[in-house]
Amino acid sequence: IFDRWIRLSKSPKQAAQNLLNHGTTTNDLYKVLRKRNMNLETIRPIWRDLGLTEYQLRAARHAASAL
Repeated sequence: IFDRWIRLSKSPKQAAQNLLNHGTTTNDLYKVLRKRNMNLETIRPIWRDLGLTEYQLRAARHAASAL
């Protein structure tokens, strides 16, 4: 879904916001961004622009690394 919104000329921030609006968890959002080969330096500004906290980002990173 994320890639479809990108193809529809949505920015990564808009696509991520759409995912959150459709019930995607912050943990799953982090996984989607990582699957698009985004590194932490790329993810962090998007995360902040969405109004998510550094604590939520750390928790999502921790959950993803526990898999």
